Amino acid sequence: MIQTKGTKIQNRHGIDLDHHLVPDSVGKAISGLIERIDELEAQ
Repeated sequence: MIQTKGTKIQNRHGIDLDHHLVPDSVGKAISGLIERIDELEAQ
């Protein structure tokens, strides 16, 4: 879906362009790994 002049319209190819709203699972995983590395280094 795209937005033009405040009105949302469906993309003619059926592709959802709101990918910025998708949760960042890779970023979350990397953040968890960094936290774990910090814990291990502190030990």
